[in-house]
Amino acid sequence: MKLVFLTLTCVIWLAAMAAACFPVDASPAAPEETDARPKRKSAGELNRKALEAYKAGEYSVAERYARQAVEAQKPDQDKADYGAILNNLAVVLQARGNLAEAKEVGAEALSAQERLLGRDHLALGPTLNNMALILRAEGRHYEARAQLERALRIQRGSHLTANVSVAITLHNLGSVYFEQGQQTMARRYFDEAVEIIEQRLGPNAQELAATLGYLGRIALDRGDRDTAERLFARALEIRVAALGPRHPRVALCWSDMGELHRTARDFVRAEAALTKAAAILDDRLGRDHPFSTSTLLQLAALYEQTERAREAISCYRRVIDILDRALGPGNPRVANVLDGYARLLRKNGRKKEAEAAERRAGRLREDNPGFLHTRHTIDVSSFRN
Repeated sequence: MKLVFLTLTCVIWLAAMAAACFPVDASPAAPEETDARPKRKSAGELNRKALEAYKAGEYSVAERYARQAVEAQKPDQDKADYGAILNNLAVVLQARGNLAEAKEVGAEALSAQERLLGRDHLALGPTLNNMALILRAEGRHYEARAQLERALRIQRGSHLTANVSVAITLHNLGSVYFEQGQQTMARRYFDEAVEIIEQRLGPNAQELAATLGYLGRIALDRGDRDTAERLFARALEIRVAALGPRHPRVALCWSDMGELHRTARDFVRAEAALTKAAAILDDRLGRDHPFSTSTLLQLAALYEQTERAREAISCYRRVIDILDRALGPGNPRVANVLDGYARLLRKNGRKKEAEAAERRAGRLREDNPGFLHTRHTIDVSSFRN
């Protein structure tokens, strides 16, 4: 029996969602009368069901199985795979948008693994990656980088070089640098991740899609629209082939295509792509899921450009509500969205509402003086990758 590790690469979140295998006791299960081994087998079966639901984008089902797997494994908390099962639950909770509990469970997983395996064991890599992505979601980029750099040291210290788990860590490091506006460093990590994945899994591997999406956004930021379109189209093709047309991560590819068209002022194609993305996310995850925030902000920009202020304001309000629930009302990352919201309100003569939004953004920054002002999307691996 193998216990499957979930790890967010990206994306989001996000974050490719690659699965590494953590081997546990593979000897035959004991008879039903003996207590411990059937429970361990049950945990493994539940964990596999959680993985299957997770890969299919059925995150509520995955959460149910992941919680059951943790409960089934609790009698064997002194076994090394307990931390792996906890980490898998943390990954699923991130995908569900429950960052607070994901962080708590992830910290418990890391503590268990360090206690049972030591601080430099290779099995810590996925857990460190996932904790880093939660920190990234909270806007704590330097702490996220520290976790990822530790994971990379462990992986390379274990003589892993051209390995997919290394590529995942490289991708996640690139995503943190991308959010910090350090695109040269980000591209360096992304390029290395792509090289490893193509070498190990081939040019059409699902694990490539998230990194291709980031490289496309870097190309778009520097004005290379042809390269951006090629990368976005490739990522979309890979994800549709691997996941089907209605998977939440396919929706994020449509968001990228929508942004490409919006910045080219091709508003008809932009709206078609962005509304398609929003419809998939609402249908599969519900209207209040953090996956939707980047798409909603892109729609807000589109509506503002096309002089549809009421719809743009509605999108901003929805994003702020989602982030308040996902990150907490005191998280400074919300300030970045409030900036755009206040600017739009002022532009449309709603001075008092704009001032209220500006005051709240100012208070959030005063309460969090070390916070880095970055892109105002909630660019979490589980949400964006």
